[in-house]
Amino acid sequence: MQALVLAGPAPYAELPARMAAAHVVLGAFGSTAKAGRVVPHKVYQGLAAGRAVVTGDGRGVREVLTPDRDVVAGPARRRRGACRRGSRA
Repeated sequence: MQALVLAGPAPYAELPARMAAAHVVLGAFGSTAKAGRVVPHKVYQGLAAGRAVVTGDGRGVREVLTPDRDVVAGPARRRRGACRRGSRA
């Protein structure tokens, strides 16, 4: 992979095609209590599409998934985003 492209928001109807074209699906990386309790729907959609999923670690993720087996789970971000538009991988 030479570059990371963050496609941005899309209409719900376009999401299956976007996930089919993606190599990696990003989950949520929030640092709030709620972010730690939930598993975003896009995580399940990415897994159902057979894509690699990278998401923030938390109690919710660990309740239904196993990090390093089902998903790559990283730390929640603090103030600045972990990935920025146009970042190199």
